[in-house]
Amino acid sequence: MNVIDFGMNIQQAIEAPRFTADPLKNDVRIEPRIAADVLAELERRGHKLTRTAPWGGPGTLEGFVIDPKTGARMAGYDPRANSVGIAW
Repeated sequence: MNVIDFGMNIQQAIEAPRFTADPLKNDVRIEPRIAADVLAELERRGHKLTRTAPWGGPGTLEGFVIDPKTGARMAGYDPRANSVGIAW
């Protein structure tokens, strides 16, 4: 979504702050790197936020994209874990 909808490159998209929601518990695990006003608004709307470490969001991710115009391959890795992204 960050690549397609927001024009981020694959590395920026992987590094973007993350959250995950458990609607049954009304709990949102969320990285505090998300803007403070957004966090405050979520709480104002009744969401229970569990803040993780700044880079402690759920899961890890590696990915790659291929530029459809040039065929260039780009890889990204997740700094939240010991990971690697390779494209060739």
